[in-house]
Amino acid sequence: MWRIGLADWDISRREGRYSTYAEGTSAQELTESRSHRAFAGFSMGSVTTWHTGCRRATLMTGTQPCSIFITG
Repeated sequence: MWRIGLADWDISRREGRYSTYAEGTSAQELTESRSHRAFAGFSMGSVTTWHTGCRRATLMTGTQPCSIFITG
């Protein structure tokens, strides 16, 4: 599933580029620093958040899928 590949690529890219709690970008290092990472998505991004949170729970401590529906 492309969403999972994109999440893996995005997490490792950000952890490698910016100063974070991860010592590196290996799977083990990302798992060890998971307590400092969360994943959120709004509207249709909330579906991706659910999928990613279920399949990559070892990479983050929490997920926050958000959506809203307003009726008139």
